[in-house]
Amino acid sequence: MKKIIILFFILTLLGSQVISYAQNEVQYTDFEAKVIEIKKDVKYRKARDWWKFWKWEDLSSEVKLKAGALLKVGKDSQLELEFINGTRVLVKANSNLEIANGKAGKNKSSYFRKQSLKLTLGEVWVKTIESLSGITRFEVRTPNAVAGVKGTLFNVKVDSKQETEVRVDEGRVLVANNNDDERTVGKLQRLRVNREGEFEEIKKDQEASNDWKSVKPWMEELEDWVKKKKHEIEEKKEGWKEEEQEREEESEEERYKDNEERDEDDRNHDKNDDESNNDHRRDDNISDDGRDKDDSASSDNNDRDDSNRDKDDSDNNDRDGHDRDKHDHDRDNNHDRDDD
Repeated sequence: MKKIIILFFILTLLGSQVISYAQNEVQYTDFEAKVIEIKKDVKYRKARDWWKFWKWEDLSSEVKLKAGALLKVGKDSQLELEFINGTRVLVKANSNLEIANGKAGKNKSSYFRKQSLKLTLGEVWVKTIESLSGITRFEVRTPNAVAGVKGTLFNVKVDSKQETEVRVDEGRVLVANNNDDERTVGKLQRLRVNREGEFEEIKKDQEASNDWKSVKPWMEELEDWVKKKKHEIEEKKEGWKEEEQEREEESEEERYKDNEERDEDDRNHDKNDDESNNDHRRDDNISDDGRDKDDSASSDNNDRDDSNRDKDDSDNNDRDGHDRDKHDHDRDNNHDRDDD
């Protein structure tokens, strides 16, 4: 009996992994994020080992994480990641997350790539570059909410009750629940999304101050990285403008080509309509000629029938008159005999 229960448990786990993988099929072949720093105990499972739920490996700084990779940050541990679109993420202790499948943006540059991670338990801090405001698209997905970056520094927590808390320290963050209800969280504001998806505002307390103190050293370390990234982005912006112009020109050419094709289709359609109308007119003329012939034939038949009836009537009248004349003659002869 115990063996059956254990087997059922294993099959259930495998089934859930299969469903999860099928729903989040990895399509991007390159990596989504690289490891910047690891402190103490951090485990990961490769995307291709999704079915080996028992197989966890120690994460090293040489690993480049692809979509579907699972991460576990242990007690008193920490992990720092940099996503290819220029987003830095600090993963705090006792956190479980998954690297989600990114989507290419309108520009070839990786900075325009839409990326996200799935946080099932624990806490992450997200930092983006001010120069990428309006360009960077990064989301933190939790079991009951999605926090999309509009600011440059925000924090997301998921507790054991599966409730989500979002805190913004710079800029704004758009938060949506599973019912697609949305709420914008401004600078120095906090918002909780409970298991039912309801929004609850949280007043500032000592815990928030302690959270900021714990992440302040990380922010100070990022200052040089931020300056370097800003300089790199400014150099690339001119190239982005040229690419944007090329895309607009290509789009204009495509629109012109599409209009030409539509005009040609319209002309062909009109031509087909004219041919169809001519065919219908020919069919109508043929039908009218047929009806005229039928009417003429019918008229001839009627004329013949009338002529025959007139002839028959004339013959009958002639016969009737002859019979009456004969009868009168016979009667006169009879009278003459009687007189004799």
